[in-house]
Amino acid sequence: MNKSRKVTIEKYTDFLEKLSKRKTINTSDFYKLVKENKINNSVISQLVELKYVSRIDSRNYKINLSKVMPIHAVSLLNNINAYRLEMKKAKVLNKKDLPVKNKKRKKPAKFKKEPTRQINLLWGLISLKF
Repeated sequence: MNKSRKVTIEKYTDFLEKLSKRKTINTSDFYKLVKENKINNSVISQLVELKYVSRIDSRNYKINLSKVMPIHAVSLLNNINAYRLEMKKAKVLNKKDLPVKNKKRKKPAKFKKEPTRQINLLWGLISLKF
């Protein structure tokens, strides 16, 4: 797994700090915050999985982080990368089962033609093929 860069860790740490200032957040505000910080959209499911955020109902979330440290951002990034790797492996396995569209089709077998013999009579006016 690739190591996260310092800039990326700082970006996610800032995002988590902004998120931790709130007690609850709804999905529309959450995605506005994601868009402002230019972060991966699938981060909410990873936050729920790491229990940094818990789901109240279908649109509202409770923030469980009180103090944010860079280790929280690193674990979030590692979780996102692991999920991506899992999806990539699943995609490869599914491709093996599906028929390949670009596969060349076999052409029907052509029968070898015997060479035809031709005789021209009367300076080419009459031609006989046999």
